[in-house]
Amino acid sequence: MKIILCGYGSVGQNILKRLAASGNRIIVIDEDENRLSKTSAHTVQGDPTDENTLIGAGIMDAEKLIAATDSDITNAFIILESKSLNTDIEVMSVVNRRENIGKLYGAGADYVVPETVIGAKYITKYALHPHIAEFLDKITVAQDIEITKINIPSHSQLVGRRLAHSKIREKTGARVIGIKRKDKFIPNPSSNEFIKKDDKFIVIGKLEEIHKLNRWVRL
Repeated sequence: MKIILCGYGSVGQNILKRLAASGNRIIVIDEDENRLSKTSAHTVQGDPTDENTLIGAGIMDAEKLIAATDSDITNAFIILESKSLNTDIEVMSVVNRRENIGKLYGAGADYVVPETVIGAKYITKYALHPHIAEFLDKITVAQDIEITKINIPSHSQLVGRRLAHSKIREKTGARVIGIKRKDKFIPNPSSNEFIKKDDKFIVIGKLEEIHKLNRWVRL
């Protein structure tokens, strides 16, 4: 499997350490020649948001890409460019500011995780073992705060309601930061957005709030 790692700062270096033993082919892209000289992995010096750089790194036949720069804006451009070049590639991204999580999902990322050492662990696990639900469905972002994916069953009382009328914040305290609907992702959905069966909410909240929401959507 070919994995492209964009960004070789502290987080990128941590991710590469964890990927190195996997036996996969890793290509590292970074603009800093000095950084790249410190790794024995295959490297490409250049702007990871640039089409030619990504093509030079072999994105056309890569299975996965990890955007791990220290800029959420740069990571968003990497996601957009990589998906436009290879629609089948699976893209994971580090996020530096939690409020940008929905934006990176909106740019097309398949998996977003906060910039921490734990984040490097999660994103590496997802890259190598995407079938493990632990890394698909729950991310601990700070002590008791989590970002979680919650499925809306067809029998839920919320189906057909607008978010504004769902009473999710009032009843649970959790906040919906995105909705995954089939192949579409809706970041920071409007309060007028209708809830549909089989929607997948991306929510943020304390563990107890997440538990309350899980019960609330199933009534």
